[in-house]
Amino acid sequence: MIASYIALSMNIHELPDFIELCHKLGIDEVVIDNLSYVLNESMFAWRTFADPFEREPRTFKRIINITLERARELGIRVFAYPLSCWELIECPERPTESIFINVNGDVSPCVFLNLLVRGNDIPRCFMGRCFKTRKVIFGNVSNEGIIGIWDSKDYRDFRSKFIRRKFQGLTVDYNIDLMPPSQCITCYRLYGI
Repeated sequence: MIASYIALSMNIHELPDFIELCHKLGIDEVVIDNLSYVLNESMFAWRTFADPFEREPRTFKRIINITLERARELGIRVFAYPLSCWELIECPERPTESIFINVNGDVSPCVFLNLLVRGNDIPRCFMGRCFKTRKVIFGNVSNEGIIGIWDSKDYRDFRSKFIRRKFQGLTVDYNIDLMPPSQCITCYRLYGI
């Protein structure tokens, strides 16, 4: 059994107690996740991670380390997302292998590109700035088959940007060919958060 904990600035101090609770409940593994999607400016204060070029928060890192040590003593496996940003080849949502279908049947590469809000723009905050980004929807399962949507030109083009990054890797010679889809550049998940 796996338990998930979203670490926020107001609850991260409870992590060691959460590990104790998981041990009592017979939980085998814990995932310590970050607030990886910031919807509005006031939510910046909730995050425990550092933006790119910021210092990793030492107090939060210390709490994570105490938690990891206690989990090790209790025999609980723990995966903790990092507290500092580093660009990944592909985000943990794995858009080259997985899809997201919302309650209306709209197909997107991940939940963060198709939040259920009115209209086609979703709120997003990144590195201290808030803005709107366009939803990314490649079709609807009510109107067309999932394989047809997956194989559509637009969806293939979206995935190919990550596939190129996988094959070429991110090197010192980072160029425009290795850029992720534009909608992903301002998503903390691309930076391991």
